[in-house]
Amino acid sequence: MSEPTEPQAAPGQTRGGPGDGPPRATGTTRERILRAAADLVGELGVGAITTRAVSERAGVNNALVHYHFGTKGALIVEALVADMGDWMAEPERTLADATSVGAGGAAQVRWLAGLDPEDPRTRILVELTAEALRDRAMLPVVSGALRDFREGLKPTLAALAPGASAEEIDGLAVVLAALLDGLAFHRMLEPDLDLEPAASVLARWLHAPDDHEPPSDEPASEAESRNRPGPEDHREPRHDGPHDDQERTQE
Repeated sequence: MSEPTEPQAAPGQTRGGPGDGPPRATGTTRERILRAAADLVGELGVGAITTRAVSERAGVNNALVHYHFGTKGALIVEALVADMGDWMAEPERTLADATSVGAGGAAQVRWLAGLDPEDPRTRILVELTAEALRDRAMLPVVSGALRDFREGLKPTLAALAPGASAEEIDGLAVVLAALLDGLAFHRMLEPDLDLEPAASVLARWLHAPDDHEPPSDEPASEAESRNRPGPEDHREPRHDGPHDDQERTQE
């Protein structure tokens, strides 16, 4: 089957579509359709999307949408998963620039705080999650994307915490991924939510084995020395009883 041809706009005109957004002038036809679908989902929600609206936003023939993706459902899944992958790439880069697990978690929260909670692309994460719960066929696709995100965090976490076991690295990846998702939802519901206290807490309290710990051949810190039990801490406790009372009376 040959690919349908795209309609040509009249000289001086630009094709547009629902949502008052411009069509994508660059990229392949497939990429333009995917971008248009993701943008419309962010603006209007999954339920309001039609293939005709997508084709008009992308500036292509409606037949091209069906040619490349078959159904609206297949288009929505691919568009949202691809967009979620783009959204999750930045937290991976942010973590890679950190010097510790806690600093990396704090940097990720601060990155999220810098996003506009009204940005349609932030809404896509919520739409994708909700659609996966409604349509069980989408569930493995979405959960697979989340697994890929966690897997992408693990090499950096292992480098930041060389003393951590594989199981501990798995746990850290789950915590950080769930933290970002949860905070993104909270900010959409409460746009004025201040995330700086959360970032500060992570920087202070989120640690992994050997995270910020000196090598074993270095002397312990003064705080560790103060907390180390001394000889007086090993004395047998005194137990008072009737015999002790008699001795104190005689004294």
